[in-house]
Amino acid sequence: MRVKSYILALLLIISSCATAQKTVRVNAIKANDYGVVYSLPVTSFEVTLTIKKSTYQRGDFYTFAQRYLAIDNPVIENSVVYSLEDINVVNRGIPDKNNSYMVAFRAKSVEPFVFLKEDGLIVSINAEQELEVIPELIIPAGVSPSENPRRYLSQETLMAGSTAKQAELVARQIFDLRRSRNDILAGEAESMPPDGNAYNVVMSEIDRQ
Repeated sequence: MRVKSYILALLLIISSCATAQKTVRVNAIKANDYGVVYSLPVTSFEVTLTIKKSTYQRGDFYTFAQRYLAIDNPVIENSVVYSLEDINVVNRGIPDKNNSYMVAFRAKSVEPFVFLKEDGLIVSINAEQELEVIPELIIPAGVSPSENPRRYLSQETLMAGSTAKQAELVARQIFDLRRSRNDILAGEAESMPPDGNAYNVVMSEIDRQ
């Protein structure tokens, strides 16, 4: 069985836009009657779904999985399965164009100004804007597609005269790898990795095979 999976992030936005908006400084001057027009916000929700896609590929020896490896439910046909891993909901405000008003300043006010978002929502009045921190959408790293398993087969397996014999030899190789892994974990291997880096390399190679 060969399995490869990776994570897809799907962004579903309900009445909102997830991109950060620019802010604009608007000065209350005579030309605009010392007033700044703004809109009240209405509630909207930004929904982020994390979807896991798993691709299952039938192995060359799946018919012998139960006989040699005691696997009762091997992959018998190629398939793709999607599963919902996480849901994240964020409350965001969007402008209500039916509720727009003007902030009026006195003509003698000292350089009155308003920071507005591009869509007309107020950010600040007579004060510098605070930078909006929008959490970065992090897409979890996926598993790389499976390598060609035949590159790990021994010469004896490749030269076997039947599929059944090949399956038997592959199963024996799998059990040998499991034994080697368990011996290393237990510290009982004849040739233990000399340091932590070598240990990680050896275990990674065993897991890959």
